[in-house]
Amino acid sequence: RMVKIPFYLSKFGWDIKIFTPERIGYNAYDNSLIEDCPCDVKRIRYFEPLNIFSKVGIKQGTGTRKDFISFPDNKIFWLHSLKKALNRSDCNLIITSAPPFSVHISGLYQKKRGKQWIAEFRDPYSGGHLGKYFIPLYNSFAERFESRIVHNADAIAGLTDGIIQNLKNRHNRKYGMYVITNGYEENDFQNIHVSPHSKFIFTYAGTLSRERSPLTFLEGFSIAVKRDKRFAENVEMRFIGKISGIDIKAMADNLNISNFLKIKDYIPHKEVIYEMMNSDALVIITSSNPELKYVIPGKLFEYLRAGNPIIGIFPEGSGKELLSKYGKVVGEAPEKIADALLDAFYGKILPPENVSQFSWEALARKYGEVIRSVLS
Repeated sequence: RMVKIPFYLSKFGWDIKIFTPERIGYNAYDNSLIEDCPCDVKRIRYFEPLNIFSKVGIKQGTGTRKDFISFPDNKIFWLHSLKKALNRSDCNLIITSAPPFSVHISGLYQKKRGKQWIAEFRDPYSGGHLGKYFIPLYNSFAERFESRIVHNADAIAGLTDGIIQNLKNRHNRKYGMYVITNGYEENDFQNIHVSPHSKFIFTYAGTLSRERSPLTFLEGFSIAVKRDKRFAENVEMRFIGKISGIDIKAMADNLNISNFLKIKDYIPHKEVIYEMMNSDALVIITSSNPELKYVIPGKLFEYLRAGNPIIGIFPEGSGKELLSKYGKVVGEAPEKIADALLDAFYGKILPPENVSQFSWEALARKYGEVIRSVLS
């Protein structure tokens, strides 16, 4: 998102500068994402305590604020360097995209200096999964901080309607609120030639963990296998992506369905797109954690573009609301999951159509309209 939208905004004639930290202690890098971006990318060097932790073998949490002590998160250390870089720039509008939510402090400061400001929430903050602190006083600080952001920014962008509605209701702001979702890159889906295959292939692409476990899905798959002989003789289930803290093979062994599964670890993004398009139906599994009800997995938008029927295991929330328009949504009841699998197998779930509004190019055009309205 933070490469694709600036990429297309630049193509549409906007002069875009991206301010980002110098490489820090993080778990993954993909330099190819920035290679073709026409934007002016400014990497800001600063002191990063997480590098010290990683050098002495201390593992940090997977979120943006799992270090127990910092507020609003552990990326606050780069704000002084960012402030100096922005003060030297000739930008008349800045967009701060969170998480990390500390970046909105920079937006508040630049707004005081007379610059226009769009604050973007890619995830919920106060009251959400990234806005709960171990120090109780910090939770009240977070709510006040969020209120300052919402009432001072010239516009607010959120990835889902749920995020925006939550901010509207909590802070009574009725204007300048925009939903700009995640999306897909159309070029990634060009010149892909799928291979003929004898089995009906279900594919899940993405990470899996204790919080996002496939156990109930596998239970539903087991029921479908027992219920329908033709299904059992002609299906294959593929899991592609990083798996942490759970043993899918053991789950499948306990359900006597391990012979139906193929499991692949991380593969390059282009290969993931091929696997999606070379499938007959796609499966997406999300966490049942109610704190994540306003979050939509970014992978869903690539699922939509891949053009195969989709089964989503979603709780109530933004993800269910979106996918209900394009695929089949079920909860965590194994019997319902089995019904959906059989429906897909027998062609009763239609592939998604008319999804071009989720291309990064279309989303960047929408972002350009927001920028234009702020500057006018």
